[in-house]
Amino acid sequence: MSFTIFQVYYYYPFSALSDPVKLYNDLRWNVTRPQGFEAVMRVRCSQGIQVQEYHGNFCKRIPTDVDLPGIDCDKTIMVTLKHDDKLQDGSECFVSVTSSGQLILPEALKLLPLYTLGYLCGLVQPIGDLRMVAIHNLGSKEDDESLVPPVIPLSSEHVSDEGIYLLENGEDCLIYIGNMVDSNILQQLLGISPVDEFPTQFVLQQYDNPLSKKLNDLINEIRRQRCSYLRLKLCKKGDPSGQCSRNPLNKLGI
Repeated sequence: MSFTIFQVYYYYPFSALSDPVKLYNDLRWNVTRPQGFEAVMRVRCSQGIQVQEYHGNFCKRIPTDVDLPGIDCDKTIMVTLKHDDKLQDGSECFVSVTSSGQLILPEALKLLPLYTLGYLCGLVQPIGDLRMVAIHNLGSKEDDESLVPPVIPLSSEHVSDEGIYLLENGEDCLIYIGNMVDSNILQQLLGISPVDEFPTQFVLQQYDNPLSKKLNDLINEIRRQRCSYLRLKLCKKGDPSGQCSRNPLNKLGI
């Protein structure tokens, strides 16, 4: 795997209800997405900067070139650059150098090393990839607005007990239901009532109402953006069954 640049999909825990659709769409995307074969990549640098190392899944027969048996739009390769000499005067560069030889990043990139280290150490992964939007008020959106509502900050003061929220990280999608949500809105969106037992895995249906159509359009748009058929889970605040024990909102005090 480390030399072919392809990947393994792991479905855990596998749900016979929702995962067959995800498996089909993952397989379809693997066959239809843009692919490149038998590629060779080399990063060239100006004087003063050199390539120190390549990171990713590839085959490297010689130090300067990376051989890619296959490459697609979901794959990335990281390159470590080393500053080992004085940069040429007047050359374009994303960094500047002080008189002591220290590299200075522009303001917009100063936190990039910190974020990179956080991802490498797994410190920011659980929260950094999350995106949360409100879906209980989709009916108030105008038709010409974006399919994806404005993103809500990941903090407890932005979550109401009367609301329904969608959280997604590119792989899974959690629909979080407040314990005081309007039963009519819940029925229109998900086809369930507050007294029903909520399944943790379910397949979203489209019902004959505008609210349900907008929710389906939203889910499809997120799946298109993420290039992944997100699995859907339901979670209700205060559920005594413990189904929400791993709810990402728990880390935010919600």
